[in-house]
Order: sequence, then structure tokens, then C-alpha cells
Amino acid sequence: MPVLQNVVLYNGSAADREIIRDHEFRYKSSSSSYKGKTTRAAAGRLKFDVLLASYEMVRKDRKVFQDIDWETVIIDEAHRLKNTTSDTRAAVAGMTIQWLLLLTGQQSQPCRLQATCWLTDA
Repeated sequence: MPVLQNVVLYNGSAADREIIRDHEFRYKSSSSSYKGKTTRAAAGRLKFDVLLASYEMVRKDRKVFQDIDWETVIIDEAHRLKNTTSDTRAAVAGMTIQWLLLLTGQQSQPCRLQATCWLTDA
């Protein structure tokens, strides 16, 4: 089982988020240090194992999120994606995601069509 070593909370003002992107997002050179350990990584490779962000941050920095090839995305309150014209849905729809898990506390018809409609323009 993989060990999660770097969890980043993506939040704050525009200046705060720029600092996070500059220092916590990608390796800039072929070697870096983290907690006193030198690691070798390809320049441009993501530093974090987990990125926590709110819907508001995804909407505000949509391009940042859409420029990453996501291995896994877990979305809480996924019922917020049902509105086909929402900015949140458009931001998520523009992301490249290999595996997506939608969580919702809302009662819904146990129907594949409804879940599919949340993610497509059907």
C-alpha cells in the first residue's frame, strides 16, 4: 500500500494560492529535499500525494486544476454537479480524471442514468 507523504490544503487568498503553487505543486529540478531527505524527481512532477480543495477554489483556479492529469478525484457533495450550467460542473468537466468517486448525502433514485447525467450533458 502506498504511503501518503505530502498532503496539501489548497486554500486562501490569491497570493496564498500562488505561494502554494510555487512551492507545493511541482518539482522544479531533478533533486529536491523534503523533511531533510533528498529526493530525485523529474522536473515538473507533482509533489503532493493528496490535494484538498473546496469547490470555490476549483472554480477560482479552474485552469490550474485542468492542467493536471488526475489519477483519482473524490468529490463530496456531488449533487452540486447536477446543474448542467454551473461553473463548478464546467470546471470539473474540464479536468482529466482517470478515476472519479462522487459522494453525496442526498437521496436519489438508484439509477445509473442520473449519475451519468451528473457527468455528461445527457
